[in-house]
Amino acid sequence: MKDKSALLTPEIDDVLLHADWDLLREKVMQDREIVRYLMRRAYVKDGLLFWRAVEGIGVAAETIDAHRPGYATELVRRYLWLLNDESGGTAWNASEIIGSIMAHCPKQCGHFHWQLARLIEDDSLSQGALWGLARLALVSPEDVYPVAELVLPVLESPDPELRGRAVLLKALMPDWDDLVTQPSEDKEFDDSVEIELYFHDRLQKYAITELYHPQFLYK
Repeated sequence: MKDKSALLTPEIDDVLLHADWDLLREKVMQDREIVRYLMRRAYVKDGLLFWRAVEGIGVAAETIDAHRPGYATELVRRYLWLLNDESGGTAWNASEIIGSIMAHCPKQCGHFHWQLARLIEDDSLSQGALWGLARLALVSPEDVYPVAELVLPVLESPDPELRGRAVLLKALMPDWDDLVTQPSEDKEFDDSVEIELYFHDRLQKYAITELYHPQFLYK
Protein backbone atom coordinates (compact mmCIF):
# COMPACT_ATOMS: atom_id res chain seq x y z
CA MET A 1 0.00 0.00 0.00
CA LYS A 2 1.28 3.47 -0.86
CA ASP A 3 2.20 5.89 1.89
CA LYS A 4 -0.64 8.38 2.43
CA SER A 5 1.73 11.31 1.94
CA ALA A 6 2.71 9.93 -1.46
CA LEU A 7 -0.94 9.95 -2.46
CA LEU A 8 -1.31 13.54 -1.26
CA THR A 9 1.74 14.85 -3.08
CA PRO A 10 0.47 15.43 -6.64
CA GLU A 11 -2.93 16.67 -5.47
CA ILE A 12 -1.59 19.18 -2.94
CA ASP A 13 1.25 20.30 -5.19
CA ASP A 14 -1.35 21.15 -7.82
CA VAL A 15 -3.27 23.22 -5.25
CA LEU A 16 -0.04 25.04 -4.36
CA LEU A 17 0.93 25.67 -7.97
CA HIS A 18 -2.45 27.30 -8.59
CA ALA A 19 -2.43 29.10 -5.21
CA ASP A 20 -5.96 27.84 -4.67
CA TRP A 21 -6.17 28.73 -1.00
CA ASP A 22 -9.93 28.20 -0.73
CA LEU A 23 -9.50 24.63 -1.93
CA LEU A 24 -6.62 24.14 0.47
CA ARG A 25 -8.84 25.30 3.34
CA GLU A 26 -11.45 22.72 2.38
CA LYS A 27 -8.90 19.92 2.14
CA VAL A 28 -7.22 20.81 5.42
CA MET A 29 -10.52 20.57 7.23
CA GLN A 30 -11.07 17.15 5.68
CA ASP A 31 -7.56 15.85 6.40
CA ARG A 32 -5.09 17.55 8.72
CA GLU A 33 -2.36 15.21 7.48
CA ILE A 34 -2.01 17.81 4.72
CA VAL A 35 -0.33 20.15 7.22
CA ARG A 36 2.38 17.56 7.83
CA TYR A 37 2.94 17.30 4.09
CA LEU A 38 3.21 21.09 3.77
CA MET A 39 5.74 21.16 6.61
CA ARG A 40 7.86 18.51 4.91
CA ARG A 41 7.54 20.31 1.58
CA ALA A 42 8.90 23.48 3.19
CA TYR A 43 12.14 21.77 4.22
CA VAL A 44 13.63 22.40 0.77
CA LYS A 45 13.93 25.95 -0.53
CA ASP A 46 13.56 25.26 -4.23
CA GLY A 47 11.64 28.16 -5.72
CA LEU A 48 7.96 28.96 -6.07
CA LEU A 49 6.60 25.67 -4.74
CA PHE A 50 8.58 26.12 -1.54
CA TRP A 51 7.07 29.56 -0.99
CA ARG A 52 3.57 28.32 -1.77
CA ALA A 53 4.08 25.60 0.87
CA VAL A 54 5.17 28.26 3.38
CA GLU A 55 2.07 30.31 2.52
CA GLY A 56 -0.04 27.17 2.70
CA ILE A 57 1.10 26.46 6.26
CA GLY A 58 -0.08 29.92 7.26
CA VAL A 59 -3.42 29.38 5.49
CA ALA A 60 -3.83 25.99 7.16
CA ALA A 61 -2.96 27.34 10.61
CA GLU A 62 -5.53 30.12 10.25
CA THR A 63 -8.18 27.66 9.04
CA ILE A 64 -7.66 25.10 11.78
CA ASP A 65 -7.32 27.73 14.52
CA ALA A 66 -10.79 29.03 13.68
CA HIS A 67 -12.16 25.62 14.72
CA ARG A 68 -9.56 24.71 17.30
CA PRO A 69 -8.39 27.87 19.10
CA GLY A 70 -4.76 27.73 20.13
CA TYR A 71 -3.62 25.63 17.16
CA ALA A 72 -1.63 28.43 15.48
CA THR A 73 0.08 29.37 18.73
CA GLU A 74 1.02 25.73 19.34
CA LEU A 75 2.48 25.47 15.85
CA VAL A 76 4.66 28.56 16.29
CA ARG A 77 5.85 27.29 19.66
CA ARG A 78 6.67 23.95 18.10
CA TYR A 79 8.91 25.57 15.52
CA LEU A 80 10.59 27.78 18.10
CA TRP A 81 11.26 24.71 20.23
CA LEU A 82 12.74 22.88 17.24
CA LEU A 83 15.22 25.73 16.89
CA ASN A 84 16.59 25.07 20.36
CA ASP A 85 19.67 22.88 20.60
CA GLU A 86 17.93 20.84 23.29
CA SER A 87 15.22 19.70 20.86
CA GLY A 88 17.63 17.59 18.84
CA GLY A 89 15.64 18.49 15.73
CA THR A 90 16.29 20.64 12.70
CA ALA A 91 13.65 23.15 11.74
CA TRP A 92 14.68 23.97 8.21
CA ASN A 93 13.38 27.34 7.00
CA ALA A 94 11.58 27.84 10.30
CA SER A 95 11.76 31.63 10.17
CA GLU A 96 9.76 31.80 6.94
CA ILE A 97 7.16 29.40 8.31
CA ILE A 98 6.83 31.22 11.63
CA GLY A 99 6.45 34.50 9.75
CA SER A 100 3.72 33.06 7.54
CA ILE A 101 1.76 31.73 10.51
CA MET A 102 2.06 35.05 12.32
CA ALA A 103 0.93 37.00 9.25
CA HIS A 104 -2.13 34.79 8.83
CA CYS A 105 -2.90 34.74 12.56
CA PRO A 106 -1.70 38.11 13.92
CA LYS A 107 -4.22 38.25 16.75
CA GLN A 108 -3.20 34.82 17.98
CA CYS A 109 0.53 34.96 17.25
CA GLY A 110 1.60 38.59 16.91
CA HIS A 111 3.08 38.46 20.40
CA PHE A 112 5.88 36.23 19.10
CA HIS A 113 7.43 39.28 17.39
CA TRP A 114 10.52 39.32 19.59
CA GLN A 115 11.20 35.64 19.05
CA LEU A 116 10.95 36.05 15.28
CA ALA A 117 13.09 39.21 15.24
CA ARG A 118 15.84 37.56 17.28
CA LEU A 119 16.24 34.98 14.52
CA ILE A 120 17.84 37.77 12.47
CA GLU A 121 20.97 37.07 14.51
CA ASP A 122 21.23 33.56 13.02
CA ASP A 123 22.81 33.62 9.54
CA SER A 124 20.74 30.65 8.40
CA LEU A 125 17.45 32.22 9.53
CA SER A 126 17.98 35.96 9.07
CA GLN A 127 16.54 36.35 5.57
CA GLY A 128 13.40 34.45 6.49
CA ALA A 129 12.98 36.38 9.73
CA LEU A 130 13.12 39.72 7.89
CA TRP A 131 10.67 38.46 5.25
CA GLY A 132 8.33 37.18 7.97
CA LEU A 133 8.39 40.52 9.78
CA ALA A 134 7.60 42.27 6.50
CA ARG A 135 4.62 39.95 5.96
CA LEU A 136 3.45 40.72 9.49
CA ALA A 137 3.94 44.46 8.95
CA LEU A 138 1.49 44.37 6.06
CA VAL A 139 -1.33 43.16 8.30
CA SER A 140 -0.32 44.13 11.84
CA PRO A 141 2.37 46.84 11.96
CA GLU A 142 1.74 47.39 15.66
CA ASP A 143 3.24 43.96 16.31
CA VAL A 144 6.39 44.85 14.37
CA TYR A 145 6.99 48.33 15.80
CA PRO A 146 8.67 47.13 19.04
CA VAL A 147 11.47 45.22 17.28
CA ALA A 148 13.01 48.22 15.50
CA GLU A 149 16.26 47.91 17.46
CA LEU A 150 16.87 44.47 15.94
CA VAL A 151 15.96 45.43 12.37
CA LEU A 152 17.36 48.92 11.78
CA PRO A 153 21.06 47.95 12.16
CA VAL A 154 20.60 45.62 9.19
CA LEU A 155 20.11 48.69 6.97
CA GLU A 156 23.91 48.92 6.99
CA SER A 157 24.55 45.25 6.23
CA PRO A 158 27.03 44.62 3.40
CA ASP A 159 24.86 41.66 2.35
CA PRO A 160 22.33 42.95 -0.23
CA GLU A 161 19.89 40.13 0.62
CA LEU A 162 19.70 41.28 4.22
CA ARG A 163 19.94 44.99 3.50
CA GLY A 164 17.21 44.81 0.84
CA ARG A 165 14.81 43.07 3.19
CA ALA A 166 15.58 45.58 5.93
CA VAL A 167 14.97 48.46 3.49
CA LEU A 168 11.58 46.94 2.62
CA LEU A 169 10.65 46.43 6.25
CA LYS A 170 11.65 49.98 7.12
CA ALA A 171 9.48 51.26 4.24
CA LEU A 172 6.53 49.33 5.65
CA MET A 173 7.12 50.86 9.08
CA PRO A 174 7.06 54.68 8.64
CA ASP A 175 6.70 55.06 12.41
CA TRP A 176 10.36 54.06 12.60
CA ASP A 177 11.47 57.23 10.77
CA ASP A 178 12.52 59.04 13.93
CA LEU A 179 14.61 56.06 15.02
CA VAL A 180 16.82 55.86 11.93
CA THR A 181 20.32 57.30 12.03
CA GLN A 182 22.24 58.35 8.93
CA PRO A 183 24.57 55.64 7.59
CA SER A 184 28.29 56.12 8.01
CA GLU A 185 29.83 58.25 5.27
CA ASP A 186 32.39 55.57 4.45
CA LYS A 187 29.67 53.07 3.54
CA GLU A 188 28.36 52.92 0.01
CA PHE A 189 25.52 50.66 -1.08
CA ASP A 190 24.57 49.54 -4.57
CA ASP A 191 20.78 49.78 -4.53
CA SER A 192 20.55 48.59 -8.13
CA VAL A 193 21.18 45.04 -6.90
CA GLU A 194 18.15 42.77 -7.28
CA ILE A 195 16.88 40.35 -4.66
CA GLU A 196 14.13 37.74 -4.99
CA LEU A 197 11.05 38.09 -2.81
CA TYR A 198 7.72 36.30 -2.44
CA PHE A 199 4.59 38.37 -1.85
CA HIS A 200 0.96 38.04 -2.97
CA ASP A 201 1.56 34.55 -4.42
CA ARG A 202 4.34 35.81 -6.71
CA LEU A 203 8.06 35.13 -6.58
CA GLN A 204 10.00 37.80 -8.42
CA LYS A 205 13.08 39.99 -8.34
CA TYR A 206 13.15 43.60 -7.20
CA ALA A 207 15.97 46.13 -7.23
CA ILE A 208 16.63 47.37 -3.72
CA THR A 209 15.81 50.88 -4.90
CA GLU A 210 12.23 49.68 -5.60
CA LEU A 211 11.86 48.57 -2.00
CA TYR A 212 12.07 52.08 -0.58
CA HIS A 213 8.55 52.74 -1.90
CA PRO A 214 6.84 49.34 -2.07
CA GLN A 215 3.36 50.42 -3.18
CA PHE A 216 3.25 47.22 -5.21
CA LEU A 217 2.75 45.28 -1.98
CA TYR A 218 -0.54 46.94 -1.14
CA LYS A 219 -3.72 45.66 -2.77
